[in-house]
Amino acid sequence: MKQSIFILEGLVDYEGGQVLGAYSTVRYADAACEAYKAKAAARKYGNFDDYSVAEFILDAAADAYPTI
Repeated sequence: MKQSIFILEGLVDYEGGQVLGAYSTVRYADAACEAYKAKAAARKYGNFDDYSVAEFILDAAADAYPTI
């Protein structure tokens, strides 16, 4: 059985990103992203240019995510 982890990342143009959280489902990751955006809009947190949610398979082979 495949198990995944979903990583929420805040992205800054030309600077890369920052991991904001790790979640067991894409639904939880999306909800956390929306909550973070709401707090950022209220200026309680720093703003990012964009956000991403990426799925990673747990216990995947080391070459499962090639960098090229």
